[in-house]
Amino acid sequence: MVFRASRRAGCYNSTASDGFTLVELVVVIVLMSLVSLAGVEMIRYSTDGYQAMSNRQALGSASRIAVERISRELRGALPNSVRVNSAGNCLEFVPIRAAGTYLDLPVESAATSFRSAALNPGQETESGRVAVYPLNAGRVYNAASGVMSGAATLSTADVNNIVTVTMASSFQFANHSPRQRFFLVDAPVSYCVDGEYLFRYKDYGLLSAQASTAGLPTSLPARALLADGLDISPQPFQYETATLVRNAIVTLDLQFIEAGEIQRLVSEVQLRNVP
Repeated sequence: MVFRASRRAGCYNSTASDGFTLVELVVVIVLMSLVSLAGVEMIRYSTDGYQAMSNRQALGSASRIAVERISRELRGALPNSVRVNSAGNCLEFVPIRAAGTYLDLPVESAATSFRSAALNPGQETESGRVAVYPLNAGRVYNAASGVMSGAATLSTADVNNIVTVTMASSFQFANHSPRQRFFLVDAPVSYCVDGEYLFRYKDYGLLSAQASTAGLPTSLPARALLADGLDISPQPFQYETATLVRNAIVTLDLQFIEAGEIQRLVSEVQLRNVP
């Protein structure tokens, strides 16, 4: 009987010992804290990674838009009108608005108009300066070179598909174009990197010497911000003149920095050089 009672007592004591001791509870709390800390760190790293990726994508989008904008305008530049200043931070060119083939041109004597074959649809409503046979930038930006006239307008084509180009004042061109080509152009445009900003400048007139940022407009709408966060360390713009085997090339080398992310875009734009 005593032996049975001892066994019952042992069973009773074993049941009474079920549950957590204080030591076990502390160990569980410590382990849960470690797991929670690891989870928080994992979430933080994931958030930081997502933020970095977002910054990288935003930076890439801004840089690609800037490079694409400049490239598109350069492809429509007047032949041999592109120039880059000595510091390499300012790029200037003359945009083309329309182009055609003239039938006669005031070269021997000054006149206020000349005739042209019909232009492409939509171009006859354009206006601007007339440029003929622009051989180099020095002649393009020199008002006395006889390359570019003052303001001019186009008439609609007559029954013989002939357009009259009328200039605001009498003008005598210096040379004929071998292909009898003329261009109706807009005022010069500049892109300049000033500090960490990329600006587009317009409506500042025809300057014989290329102006730096100090000599260009300082407010809207003549100065518009295209991008920010640039690093001036690489030379943003480089220009290589045409050779016998290739066209002229403008190299765009823009480096953008945002929240520690650095993205450098290098793009080459080939220019047409046949005046």
